[in-house]
Amino acid sequence: MKFWQRSLRTRLIFLFVLVAIVPLFVFGFIAYKTGRHRIVEDTEAHLSSVAVLKEQEIANWIEHLEHAINWVASSSQVRKHSSILVTKEKDTPEYSSSHTALVDEFKKTAGLQHLSPVFLLDPDSGRIIASSHHRWEGQFRKAKTWFTRGKSGTYVSKIFHSLTLTRPTLVIAAPITDRSGQLIAVIAGHANLEPLNEIMMERTGLGETGESYSVNRSNLLLTEIQFTSGAPFEKWISTYGINQALAGKPGVSLYKDYRDKKVIGAYRYLENLKVALVAEIDQSEAFAPVFTLRNTVIGVGLGLVVLVALLGIMFARSITKPVDQLVLGTEELGKGNLDYEIEVEAKDELGQLAEAFNSMTENLKEVTASRDELEREIAQRKRTEEELRKKELAIQSSLSAIAIADKDGIINYVNPSFLNLWRYQDQEEVLGKPAIEFWKNKEKAQKVMKEVEKSGDWSGELMALRKDDSTFHAEATASIITDSGGDLIGLMSSFRDITDRVRAQERLKKTLSDLERSNEELKQFAYVASHELQEPLRMVSSYTRLLEKRYKDELDEDAREFINYAADGAERMQKQINDLLHYSRITTKGKELKPTDAGSALAGAQDNLKKLIEENQAKVTNDELPKVQADESQLVRLFQNLVQNAIKFRGKETPNVHISAEEREDDWLFSVSDNGKGIEPEYQEEIFSIFKRLESREETEGTGIGLASCKKIVERHGEEIWVESELGQGSTFYFTLPKSGGENNE
Repeated sequence: MKFWQRSLRTRLIFLFVLVAIVPLFVFGFIAYKTGRHRIVEDTEAHLSSVAVLKEQEIANWIEHLEHAINWVASSSQVRKHSSILVTKEKDTPEYSSSHTALVDEFKKTAGLQHLSPVFLLDPDSGRIIASSHHRWEGQFRKAKTWFTRGKSGTYVSKIFHSLTLTRPTLVIAAPITDRSGQLIAVIAGHANLEPLNEIMMERTGLGETGESYSVNRSNLLLTEIQFTSGAPFEKWISTYGINQALAGKPGVSLYKDYRDKKVIGAYRYLENLKVALVAEIDQSEAFAPVFTLRNTVIGVGLGLVVLVALLGIMFARSITKPVDQLVLGTEELGKGNLDYEIEVEAKDELGQLAEAFNSMTENLKEVTASRDELEREIAQRKRTEEELRKKELAIQSSLSAIAIADKDGIINYVNPSFLNLWRYQDQEEVLGKPAIEFWKNKEKAQKVMKEVEKSGDWSGELMALRKDDSTFHAEATASIITDSGGDLIGLMSSFRDITDRVRAQERLKKTLSDLERSNEELKQFAYVASHELQEPLRMVSSYTRLLEKRYKDELDEDAREFINYAADGAERMQKQINDLLHYSRITTKGKELKPTDAGSALAGAQDNLKKLIEENQAKVTNDELPKVQADESQLVRLFQNLVQNAIKFRGKETPNVHISAEEREDDWLFSVSDNGKGIEPEYQEEIFSIFKRLESREETEGTGIGLASCKKIVERHGEEIWVESELGQGSTFYFTLPKSGGENNE
């Protein structure tokens, strides 16, 4: 403490350092936080784009597989041979010929597409009767969901590990029908998931630690990951990003990945495959620039502290007593510091002594000047050589392709990355050649060189020409090199291959265009259905009724009957168009799925059916119903169609309908039971097809779209609907709905 009180110099230095450190700390903290926030935003946006692109590539791949199966199913020859195999005896020549033809066709399909094996199944028994792999024939698949769903339309199964194939796969199934739409057989194929793995393993734009992968609803890994080999279908992954995606909550967050490493991840849920997709990059890599900024600020701060301390020392020296300067000068001279000079403003004896001291040091400096100059020159040369060595090492190890040309455009240096990118083996193949020879459009390359010479730098995209005449999109940056006098002596350029990015942008642009065109076609159909088709029907109905009213006394019984037929037909067609329009809007006009009270939805349906219930003296009861994740208006229509169907197809007894729900692990199972006529087993799947009726219009009114709408509504919610019934014993319709609040993580 005594030292602090006695040393003015120490106090001044401390105050100078304190004044420097506080602003530096505040500035450094703000710069670090701002840089980190900006990097997080940029990285999140980039990862989201990567996730969207990969989702679209997967959708294109699935669409390609569906087209392949549907193309085979629609072939007239395949229809013909399939009909023979289903209807003819196995030991007949006709059966053998058709079997051989189908097997050859399936082998071609398996060879051209990512489908193997491809096989044909009997629609009733589910037995495989023809296959591109002979050992599959005779096996039964009746219990498989893809078989039952494939009877009514193209169906893509979930991804699973096939014990028969000993590899992961998914199944594409589709119906083969005759010209009248009657089911002949079911065609199916196992997809090779290697394209899916290639899509997810593509790491363009993800840096050193970035990767993308997918898991199923059981958190089981489906594709390869960068840091663990052989992990698909062996490793379970449960991270924040995966769990959010499986809960149907896409987004971007900071969390720990399966390695317990901190990452930035974008995650999405692929509804059609029931899998989660994530794209991640280590936070250490993403935040590397801001860490560099932090270290730079620390380094500058330390330097500033040293500088301020020196200034404090100088200030302290300027106000201390001249005798202290003289003592310090004597000590410095004893150490050999001949550059030290005592500054004394006083003109007294101390000032004269200081001047004599300075004169003495000046004479000593002249004696040692030559030696000091030589030492400085040697030190400067060493520093220059060290700087040149560092720059050469940096260019050689750079991941960017770098080339240097002289002022005439002749290449005189390239780094290893340039040779790899242009596929040359040795620098001697490149050096001495004009720079424009490495570009496809040489005229544009020449213009770029002139632009660089004129403005001093240039950046943009060029189409590069490799040694093997292949091309790629290159992102180029060029600048001039000048001598000490400012004269041009050469050009330096750096390049990166951006072909994958350009192609991804082109694919994204095409996909968006196709989606916009498809949406426009759906809107046009809805307009035609709601306006252009209904108006003529209203006119037919109105004028037919007017004709009957005005001329009923002049018409005979047959004429009045014909008029009634025409008017009733127009009204039925108008109802069918309205129901078909509602059917088409289930997916195009559906609302957001949100927590919905199933009991309230059932009450709304009963209000809509109040007249029908009262006319038939029907009894509609229900247990306590849960909240589900659903479109409320579509849930009302689902209950309304099922209850209306139960009353319309009543038996001899008073209609009795009961609705209940059972909680399962991943969803809610609803049942709608009645005491009606019942449904024969062979029709229990067909009733969900559009316009499918089991009774004539004279027996029961309706358009034949109600149960088809029920199926489409349930499938839009990602679930299933089916019926269990016996003739004369009533029917029970079952359907599942997801749990409220995203609890369904299947």
